[in-house]
Amino acid sequence: MNKYIKQISAFRPALKWAITAEIFYQVGIGILTLLFNLHILQLGYDPSTIGSLLAAGFAVTAIMLIPIGRYADVIGRRLTFILGTIMVTAGMAIIGYFPQLAMLYVGEILYSLGSAVVLSTGLPIVLSLSQSKEEETFAYSIVTSMAIFAVGVGSILGGFLADWIPGNGSTLYRPALLIGTVLIVIALVIRYLLPVPPLKTEGGGQKPAIGWWPSKEVMKFIGYAGLVGLGFAFTIPFYNLMLELEYGLESRTIGIIIGSVQFVQFLGMFLVPYLERKLGRNTGFALFIFGGVTVNVVMGFLPNIWLFVALLFVYTFVYPVIVALVERHALSVTRDEERSQHVAYRSVFRFLAFLIGGKLGGVMIGAQWTSLNFYLTSIILLIILAYYFGVIRSVFADREKQQPDASATANA
Repeated sequence: MNKYIKQISAFRPALKWAITAEIFYQVGIGILTLLFNLHILQLGYDPSTIGSLLAAGFAVTAIMLIPIGRYADVIGRRLTFILGTIMVTAGMAIIGYFPQLAMLYVGEILYSLGSAVVLSTGLPIVLSLSQSKEEETFAYSIVTSMAIFAVGVGSILGGFLADWIPGNGSTLYRPALLIGTVLIVIALVIRYLLPVPPLKTEGGGQKPAIGWWPSKEVMKFIGYAGLVGLGFAFTIPFYNLMLELEYGLESRTIGIIIGSVQFVQFLGMFLVPYLERKLGRNTGFALFIFGGVTVNVVMGFLPNIWLFVALLFVYTFVYPVIVALVERHALSVTRDEERSQHVAYRSVFRFLAFLIGGKLGGVMIGAQWTSLNFYLTSIILLIILAYYFGVIRSVFADREKQQPDASATANA
């Protein structure tokens, strides 16, 4: 663990500032995530209007991710990233300040469009500030884990801010939303000052030469993203419903349990480099897959509440480890000029998996077939294991032949 802490300390200042900006940004996002629905309700709109606003945002994100991933590096990764952060800031400010429905749609669409831009360009920029391929993979785990943690902090902070600084205007939550906007402005200033290095293209030019469809190597990782999306969608989003419908817990108790999940996910993501170093990538991946399968099979029997909650926490730790053991290396084996496109396609495929799994998962719970959600997740995890050893491992092996040092954390 000492070596782990030293690696973080050794990050160059620009990388540390990039992670700091990400923390400010995600705390602001956490505040909005918690308060958005409550704010809209207090403005006098009904839940169906909230659904329509969110649907408009999801549609914009899904439609724009791939074009943004295609053109971000053509326009300029840094400029696109800054513009995306500005759009998120403007969208949050409009949502917090204007009560008119038309303006709320404008705010939500601006926010979602900016989020799509930031999602496509943010990670590639952070990784470009690393000093080596090994540091890239380590930085990926740190920045994604800190993002999860910061969203959780923002969610908690948003609840307290609404009590500490209640609004005297249209809703109780306006001051908290505007404070969230200020946090994103701080992130914007830091991001603007970051010394982002120029794009490294395969041909040595300044503009990337990529088409609309990703390379074969990138498509392999996109397929993996879709599978792990299904590994999430059948169970984790429904834990709150399961605790109420199957175990009859009250909302306050469910809130404490589900709120703790964010911290457990952060811990799993944060410890991935340490776990990979100790276990090796291939052995660690297999162990965590089999652990996830076992946990889901047992949860499918709907055991007593204490065991169910304990296993719930185990899987919310295991799942981000399974994702990160592959994805923390995926961008490092992707050409720099393809990284924004890689992130965009990966996000779209995962989003589609969430939609499919979420829809089917909800139908099964509604039909009182809750156990089936867990059994299907176990089957998907075994498919992920086969996909990793049949498809993904060969991509890493090819990279490690070209860069022998990279094999230090893998094992056959």
